[in-house]
Amino acid sequence: MITMLVAVSALSLAACDKKEEAAGDKKDKAAEDKPSLILTNDTDVCRKALKCCEAMVEAEKGKLTPEDINLSCSGVGMANDDNMCKEFSKGFAMALEAGGKPVPDACK
Repeated sequence: MITMLVAVSALSLAACDKKEEAAGDKKDKAAEDKPSLILTNDTDVCRKALKCCEAMVEAEKGKLTPEDINLSCSGVGMANDDNMCKEFSKGFAMALEAGGKPVPDACK
């Protein structure tokens, strides 16, 4: 009887561990997918424009802080459509080129 109780307890603990690991994996994945700035138009094009802006900020300032992202990339966050995000990406690439800095893949 005690052996059976121990076996059932062990199985339930193992099942709980698996659920917690899966929940942790989902949280990690969600954190990776979340952009650094809230986007009005949360599409792949606008996420790419945001990554481009982040690369520009990092190239210009040597570091990337939430404040810098907010100040420099808020236009991308407020863009209404993909075309506007593409225009922001072009502008960021031009700013990097004008500064003599290489254009990252996110801006191409």
